[in-house]
Amino acid sequence: MSLTHGHPWRQEVTRLRAKAISSRFYRPRRLMLASNKKHLRPLVKASPSGATGLRAFLSRATREPDLAYDLMLAYESLEAAARRIFVGTIIAEAQAEKISPSAVLAALLAVERDPGLARLIASNITVDGGTGLDASIRPYAMLAGDEVRGGALTVRPLFADFIEIHALVWNGEEGVTHVLFDPLADSSRVTQFLECLPGDLCFDQAPVDLALDRVAKILWTQRKRFGPLPAELRSFAELFGD
Repeated sequence: MSLTHGHPWRQEVTRLRAKAISSRFYRPRRLMLASNKKHLRPLVKASPSGATGLRAFLSRATREPDLAYDLMLAYESLEAAARRIFVGTIIAEAQAEKISPSAVLAALLAVERDPGLARLIASNITVDGGTGLDASIRPYAMLAGDEVRGGALTVRPLFADFIEIHALVWNGEEGVTHVLFDPLADSSRVTQFLECLPGDLCFDQAPVDLALDRVAKILWTQRKRFGPLPAELRSFAELFGD
């Protein structure tokens, strides 16, 4: 997927329907899935107290990527029947409160594997008009060093304030030495990523096309020298095609 700015929310919904984000690329978060299930299952029952909690939970999930991520994982762990009830509860609560469910539904759509449920979620986003899904951030990239030793970081808008971040560092001797990927983040995560990379590399903003060109060359060299790319690097392949 290229980083071209201006993906309409309809295209993003289509992308999410076509290719669910693979959970093997997710890095661990502070909240464990077991605790998320405990939070979600009472909400799925749509009890009065659960409904109140759900409204607050959903409101935060549209702004906080960690919470949205946890919601996605917990939702993905449910059986299809429970997922359908949960989607229905989200839609009903949103209508009752006169708020848009689109941002939360888009996050769930990313991990929905049942075609019927995916169509249901996508159709409700369409009915809602995709309110709040327009990306608030432009794509950008940062580069450090050169092709012998350096690093690259790319930011791709998803929807609302959520972004996808890729970063890698390489050197001529070892090839790629650092790989960071967050499929659902906000702008604050960029600083955290940079702090995790070697401190002697100075990252500066660079044209997106230049950064992608550099990454493509590094990955080509990596594959030529060391064989098939490991799973940690395969997510970068999405950056080079529509």
